[in-house]
Amino acid sequence: MLLHELGHAVAARILTKDKVSVFIGSYGNKEKSFRIPLGKLEVFYCPSLLSFSQGLCIPAAKDISTRNRIIFLACGPLASLVTATAVLGSVVLFQAQDILRIGIIALAASAISDLFANLIPIRKAFKLHSGSIAYNDGFTILKLLNWQRYQKIIPLYNQFNEHKQYVQALELIEPVFKPKISYVEIYRKALISAQLAGEYGKMMIFYEMAVPNTQLTSGEHNSMGLLFAVHHRIEEAFEAFDRAISIDPANVSAILNQAFCHLSRGDYGDAIADYNKCLNAPEHLAYTLANVGLAKIKLADTVAGLDDINRAKEISPNEPYVYRSLGIYYMDTGKTEEALANFNKCRELDSNCHVIDQLIEQANGQTGWY
Repeated sequence: MLLHELGHAVAARILTKDKVSVFIGSYGNKEKSFRIPLGKLEVFYCPSLLSFSQGLCIPAAKDISTRNRIIFLACGPLASLVTATAVLGSVVLFQAQDILRIGIIALAASAISDLFANLIPIRKAFKLHSGSIAYNDGFTILKLLNWQRYQKIIPLYNQFNEHKQYVQALELIEPVFKPKISYVEIYRKALISAQLAGEYGKMMIFYEMAVPNTQLTSGEHNSMGLLFAVHHRIEEAFEAFDRAISIDPANVSAILNQAFCHLSRGDYGDAIADYNKCLNAPEHLAYTLANVGLAKIKLADTVAGLDDINRAKEISPNEPYVYRSLGIYYMDTGKTEEALANFNKCRELDSNCHVIDQLIEQANGQTGWY
């Protein structure tokens, strides 16, 4: 482990000319380590048998090119390879006592084990003392090679977008997006490109590929949940909303979107439970009350439901969902003219209100009821 980390350290010193910190026996724990200053190299040794295999090398320089980062990472396993070759060569070239020979072979075995453990790409992350996560050298090198490829196409990618050649931009970025190794920025570029190109199916495919491999934000999960809902993929929508809310329980937008999915498929009790969580969000209060009122009406609590809808109307007379909910209530009670008037008012306020055109067709008797 020491030679492996020193391999990183030597490369970092040559490439950056700056300070380097090496940790032996920990993943960056200075508090429980002995500090050994060696000029611009400092070694932190943690004498713990439980963490004997742990090690970390941190260059002080922050602005390191992708190429130099790859070289820096490769030099750790390379040091193990050189060590293994040297000690095995010494066994062949020099006569040594049996005990010394056993020690040399053990050192070579340790170096070879370290070489393969770090050079073979493994996706299993480990947690550093700082709280961030990292991967072994081989997997990180793969990620950086993918990032290097991404950096090469970015000028042409940006040029395509500037000229609104979104399909060409998508065709350029799509082969670079590798969900198991790509950094999240590449995923986001691929997603935006698919959106601009109108390839919503690919957006959903990219998202499903990224979820097991990429740490997305609560907002990103919520946006994709909404896209799934619009395309009537309700189960996937619920999964995305669940992820959004688990990351940020205060994401009101995700809770409201989830509630509306419950409302749309007739899970009125679940819808009310979700909407009730958002009653303390004043910017969404009229919308929330309009929909929770409809859910109550659907559960035969008509008086309370109409009270909520009327309260929403008092708060915001131009809330489209007030009129959508009233229209559905009037259709349910057979008052078609009142329903149509409210649906038309809803569409006047928001022509994109959920299935409002279908509701108007239904009120006109052109299709079956909602």
